[in-house]
Amino acid sequence: MYPLIHLGPITLGTYGLMICLGVALAALALIPVCRRLGQSTQDALFMAVYALVAAAVGSKLLYLFTVLPQLPDYTGEQWAGLLSGGWVFYGGLLGAVGGAVLYCRQFHLDTLALVEPVVVVLPLGHAIGRVGCFMAGCCYGCPCPPPWGITLRNSFIAPNDIPLFPVQLAEAAALLLLFAALVLFTRRHSHPQRTLGLYVTIYAMARFFLEMLRYDADRGVWLGLSTSQWISLALIPLGIALLCRGESGFLRKKLNFADWAPKKNQ
Repeated sequence: MYPLIHLGPITLGTYGLMICLGVALAALALIPVCRRLGQSTQDALFMAVYALVAAAVGSKLLYLFTVLPQLPDYTGEQWAGLLSGGWVFYGGLLGAVGGAVLYCRQFHLDTLALVEPVVVVLPLGHAIGRVGCFMAGCCYGCPCPPPWGITLRNSFIAPNDIPLFPVQLAEAAALLLLFAALVLFTRRHSHPQRTLGLYVTIYAMARFFLEMLRYDADRGVWLGLSTSQWISLALIPLGIALLCRGESGFLRKKLNFADWAPKKNQ
């Protein structure tokens, strides 16, 4: 839509600008969440820095994996483009987990407890980043007639002059709803494993279905499913397991079918 913003002699890429804005807003939201959950804001912010660095590495590595079959045919210009583009969220998420664990092990902190407030604000920053995807035209959706389809005119990545479904905005909306759900959930159930499980389960389910509306080629398709869909399928049972963990697990309480059975007359 607007891949570049010109401010006099300064030209800014909207994708990078929205990523920075997303990180800033998530960091601001992290402060009250940490206070409410009784965690150190300073440790959470420093851990987030570790996670962001590791996320950048992980997202790039997973992108390289998805385009591995095409790499031998890449031109010099395409190889140069790999340095500036090509970031896969799931790769970043896996890398961020490694960065968070590294920080907590280095300073002898409870990883799950400190990760909980970061998980709560993560969808907020991710949602702003997806708006950046829409502005830049990356991660674009499938052809779709108006009014749902939006025609891009000056994208460097997505097909121009073809109405495309704004799947980036759909994911941004889903992420904002997930952020609100996590805030409400942690107000009533402060439990790191369940919070992480709720995030993983809902996002993996949403991402699996949203991938069906994607149209960009560099996603790595294996047996009819994209790389992100395969990862989603692996994460959904993991998220459910975290929700059910322990005798007092959240889902175990809510889905206790034995309590629903009719009682015999005494």
